Amino acid sequence: MAATSTVVIPGSSLCKQAWWPQLHRTIIIAFQQKDIQAFPPSWTRLNLDEALGAAELAKELGTYGEMAIMFSDDEPVACGGISPHSAAYLSLNNPDWLSVVNKKLIEHQAASGENPEDADVLPQVQCVCEDWNVLCFCVHPDHRGKNLSRQLLQTLADVAKAKGGRRLLSNFCIEETGSFWPKMGFNARVGNGGVLEKGYIRKGAVEELQTDLHFMRMSKDLYQK
Repeated sequence: MAATSTVVIPGSSLCKQAWWPQLHRTIIIAFQQKDIQAFPPSWTRLNLDEALGAAELAKELGTYGEMAIMFSDDEPVACGGISPHSAAYLSLNNPDWLSVVNKKLIEHQAASGENPEDADVLPQVQCVCEDWNVLCFCVHPDHRGKNLSRQLLQTLADVAKAKGGRRLLSNFCIEETGSFWPKMGFNARVGNGGVLEKGYIRKGAVEELQTDLHFMRMSKDLYQK
């Protein structure tokens, strides 16, 4: 088995990394090849353009977010990010939460005189350091079954704990990864979740959802023994 290594970087520096094109491809492939194909093929995790994809992910991570990347033979094969949880980060009441910034973040920037279009990375309204959202967590299909997910999650947990974190939060599609997160220790449900209804078309996509998809948010206690 090839040796693996892991690096942790600020989300805002993704586009500057020489290996970003390879990681970008890994993310696209990983999210298209899951246990079931719940989302239409045109619903790629990131924009297919490398630069735009890096910008999208940097916005999701925000000013305080970080990304852990696992390498095998110098190739990025898995990744996951964490971002401090705030009311502005994510709202499952927003049907387009997969691709847009929450309304409250825009309101905050407008009140402070900031122009979101001028920022390379949109800041968080607040940094609630006890709760950290896990996002863009994936392993390349060719490297699954090697326990990389648990190693990667432990790295993210260590990063969060170093920043005062006590819990990791995951928002996931029940139909697609509903059995994965409980196996990873996420066992406390947070909030009421949400639903994307059949017929919904994501912004920038051409295909509509063929069935209702239900989402749930769960937490993992980083200090639970």
